[in-house]
Amino acid sequence: MRAIANRLLILAPGLNGGGAERQLLLVATGLVNRGWDVHILTMASGGQYWAELAESKRIKLHSLDRRGRWDFSIISESARYVRRHQIGIVQGWMQPCNTFAALCGRITRRNVVLGVRTVSRAVYGVGPRTYLRSEPMLARWARATVICNSRAGLKEWLDLGVQAERLHHIPNGLLLPQRLLAPPFASSGPLRIGMLARLDPVKGHDMVLRALGILKDQGLDFRFSNWGEGEPAAIERLRSRAGELGIADRAEFRSACESPWDALESMDVFVSASLAEGMSNAIMEAMGAGRVVVATDVGDTSLLLGPAESPSGVLFAPSDKALADAIAAVASDRNRAVALAVRAKQKAAREFSVAAMVDAYESVYAGLASTASRG
Repeated sequence: MRAIANRLLILAPGLNGGGAERQLLLVATGLVNRGWDVHILTMASGGQYWAELAESKRIKLHSLDRRGRWDFSIISESARYVRRHQIGIVQGWMQPCNTFAALCGRITRRNVVLGVRTVSRAVYGVGPRTYLRSEPMLARWARATVICNSRAGLKEWLDLGVQAERLHHIPNGLLLPQRLLAPPFASSGPLRIGMLARLDPVKGHDMVLRALGILKDQGLDFRFSNWGEGEPAAIERLRSRAGELGIADRAEFRSACESPWDALESMDVFVSASLAEGMSNAIMEAMGAGRVVVATDVGDTSLLLGPAESPSGVLFAPSDKALADAIAAVASDRNRAVALAVRAKQKAAREFSVAAMVDAYESVYAGLASTASRG
């Protein structure tokens, strides 16, 4: 059966409540509102956004129910789905789905789009790095279009020799909070420091705890909260480390919130301590919430918080001493900190447009749809 040009299939690992999944929800919903026929195939059913999308019945959802990391039958199953539903464009949304999308698209002779939402330094482990190394080769083989959400990711792909005309940079969009949030420093008491980050080594929690230990020794009164999922062993290890640093009574680790705004409202200072990053959804959300952002100078973070002559946050080199100094500077000059937070909120409202993001995705897809399918 002939492919239908404006029928899009997005292959995604799942529909949990992470930043990448939120971006998928925004793109898919925006495209459906503009008349696109969008299908989403996931490796497993369930997750925070599954019920929301299923209830709308406007986006077709299907789970491949992958049985484990060695279950590659999902590639042939995806190909059957593409043919049966006359899909015109196959989009991968992160790994390992970029690999599966390239293979599926090549088998079915459909237009392929790969979604690059990380940088190589943020990926570790034999399996994930194997998928990552395969992407450029598969992109060429499948004649894929590649969408990078960060300039750092785009540069990596250019350095790998991928043709510039096949690469597109589409920054993330942000839905701003629907209610007015209390500003930072609205309550008296300890400085409230927080993170929105899964418990993953690349997110820099150990560095943050060491920095907090330094601040405790300097006499700063603070409370720290991290909101994010993690293995019980990882939570216990960080709690133990906090105890060794003498800050166990000041540091807590909570599960991720369904909405980031409640968590962000409980913070004066938002910390992003990532050792590697593309374009951080959490930093964008913290800016949208009007928090004082203190972040490692990695990936696209300097672009988010810049320009240098009119900053919207504080950048620091990835070290515990530099982070401690940055937070201490915020605590000692709250007028400057509030000005940074106001500027960040204004920039988020002005520049992180969801409509502009959907426009850009639609432009890429429409360009592919206007060419004859290889099927």
